[in-house]
Amino acid sequence: MDGEVPTTTLTRWRAFALFALVAFASITPIRSYDFFWHLAAGRWIAEHRALPATDPFSVSSDDVPWVDGEWLFQLGAIAVEAVGGETGISVARGVVVAAIVMAGVIVAAKEAGSGVALLLAAIGLLGANHRLTARPETLATLLLLLVLAVLLRPLTRASVLLFLAIVVIWINVHPSALLAPLVAALSGAAWFVAGNEGARKACLERCGLAAAGAIALLANPWGLEGIVAPLRLAKLVTSGLFLNIEWSPTRFADFPLIFVVAPLGLALMLMVKERRVLLPRTVVYVLLAFLAFRYVRNHGFFFAAMPLLVAPAVPRWLPGKAAALVAAAILAIVVVTQGGIGVGADPAQFPVASVSRLELLGLKGNVYNPDQLGGYLHWRFYPERRAVTDGRNELHVGWIREYGEARLDSRKWNAIVEKYRLTLAVEEYKRESMEVIDATTGMRKRIPASLVYFPRDKWALVAFDDVGLVFARRDAYDAELIAREEYRALVPDAAIPLIDERPETIAQARREVARARAQLGRHEAIERIARGLGER
Repeated sequence: MDGEVPTTTLTRWRAFALFALVAFASITPIRSYDFFWHLAAGRWIAEHRALPATDPFSVSSDDVPWVDGEWLFQLGAIAVEAVGGETGISVARGVVVAAIVMAGVIVAAKEAGSGVALLLAAIGLLGANHRLTARPETLATLLLLLVLAVLLRPLTRASVLLFLAIVVIWINVHPSALLAPLVAALSGAAWFVAGNEGARKACLERCGLAAAGAIALLANPWGLEGIVAPLRLAKLVTSGLFLNIEWSPTRFADFPLIFVVAPLGLALMLMVKERRVLLPRTVVYVLLAFLAFRYVRNHGFFFAAMPLLVAPAVPRWLPGKAAALVAAAILAIVVVTQGGIGVGADPAQFPVASVSRLELLGLKGNVYNPDQLGGYLHWRFYPERRAVTDGRNELHVGWIREYGEARLDSRKWNAIVEKYRLTLAVEEYKRESMEVIDATTGMRKRIPASLVYFPRDKWALVAFDDVGLVFARRDAYDAELIAREEYRALVPDAAIPLIDERPETIAQARREVARARAQLGRHEAIERIARGLGER
């Protein structure tokens, strides 16, 4: 993009120490709902030595081709899991996040000194961290930084080959690889407009690189369809058919940091005396900021790239030591706000205990589930049990329409239960009770959602934890097993979590709480019921 201004750089031991510190601080529980269907797909690919033509997992997926554009990430993830289990996944996530931070620090330090580089990278991590989960996007973020690092330096034959290799890997890891040729083309055009020394040569080189990168995108198993499919998905998720938070515009109330950082960075770049020298960086910065404001899912790209792009515009009088101290404080804030260090599936987001109990019971069949839990169920249960849906909305358009209607009509709800032969359910907690009309009296009343959709005369509650409620259809399984395992007195999602308040029900509830503690552990949902019983 432009030439370098050599300044202070990190010593090797400091760089290694920083990498180790950030990697350790970034070892967190797995919180990405999508990650587990990626892991299940990686296992399927490894077992079948092929890419799935259609979705093999969900009961309700449409009969359409599945362009699994993240297959390379999935194979890498299953390889890590095979060696280190879910703990290995958390550690690998920490290493990739540390590599992203270090890429920003190393490149920015050449332009602004190590202290300022640390500050910029820390701010970038603070803004990007909510997107840098265990998912393909995180690895794609690192690949974006490598592309920018190539474009920040004079192009050589080696760097051109490196750029093309990155594009080929990237398009098989995440569809955001479309950014690579776009960034190269924009930086080339900006060189030409700026009229910097060697502008014509730089423009031709980068535009040629963009053209070569666009061709390199075709190096995926689906060719042109591998490029078109992500664009089709983007159109679908913005159609209003369903709500997907990560495809929502950025709001100040949710993400105030970007509303401060983005304009401040741009202002610094425009205030530089020779701002035309920074025009290639500025154009790319504006592109990434626009994408981040347009869709929440792009925050990681913007914040991770910000240190590389803004570094030359930071005032030279900013004290390096003071900047480093502020950076340390920001890193501490990141660790605290992300919930500390941890490994494996986060039991605050996944029904780990209740799903483990269902697996132990050996009950098999098709499982109703909310879409965010589908990937985890694929990973834990496929092929013995099949979840009805997951987070791949583009493969479940028919189900989304059916489900939207069924949640408001009991007849349609019962119809889809039969259509998809659902005999198990892993349901999320609903915050509010539901209003229903008593068929006998015609009176309206409010009851917990679980009793509406899984009435106890047809469904038995066989496990629950802080995230999910597990139900089994009475007519699908052995009656003795259901009688032995059912929590008949408890309604965990109710304000008063009992079927009724008769003395015999309360006595039975106390016995069931003791059994739940033994079978499922001391979860908050169980302890809440226990505290309530102790007050009576």
